[in-house]
Amino acid sequence: SQSRYSQHKRLRAFLKRDANSYDFSVSSGGNTVFVDVYNPESSDNTPMLVVDMPAVGSEFVFNLKKTDTAQEMFEIYGISIETMEDAGVLLHSVGINGAGHYSLLRQNLMKEQLELLNPDAVVIDLGANDFYRGKINKDVFASNLLKIVNTVRSATPGATIILGCSQDIYRGGYSLPD
Repeated sequence: SQSRYSQHKRLRAFLKRDANSYDFSVSSGGNTVFVDVYNPESSDNTPMLVVDMPAVGSEFVFNLKKTDTAQEMFEIYGISIETMEDAGVLLHSVGINGAGHYSLLRQNLMKEQLELLNPDAVVIDLGANDFYRGKINKDVFASNLLKIVNTVRSATPGATIILGCSQDIYRGGYSLPD
């Protein structure tokens, strides 16, 4: 019988790829695939690698491999575990709990990674941290939001951009004013 994981055999690793980057292997479901992170003769050293696994289990194990004396670091930004078919919903999340919308403006790889993902839709979900403490500068907020939307639009011109916002906030026994 097939496990619920068996269809998720494609990995997209977002990482730094240069001569100093370690290679790695990934194991799952009794299979191991070696990944050559950087190839100086390749014309494709984009910061994303696609790894197709023959079969997978419920977990993945990654092992760094030093295969060259120049290798001294490994910088990874995220991994996407996907099906082989280009169908369904694939969710990527940016940010951490407690960060405001302005933190997206500091994501210096966001545009490049969005281009590589080429999404059909991008959801910008604004959380309570942008106005939880009161005192939000609406002009600065609007300007920053426009910069974020423009970054997404320039990276993925065909994608639908959906803006979401936080629900009403209740603090200290009172609802926060808008």
